[in-house]
Amino acid sequence: MTTQTLIAPPQEIRLRKAQKMLEVLWSDGVRSQLSCLALR
Repeated sequence: MTTQTLIAPPQEIRLRKAQKMLEVLWSDGVRSQLSCLALR
């Protein structure tokens, strides 16, 4: 079985405790923000 990568891995992942979110920076410059309710 071969493994295929459909997207490149994130360039950087930051934990923003004050905003309770994860910030993901992708290699194409797009930034994703994910709410992290576990930080409450």
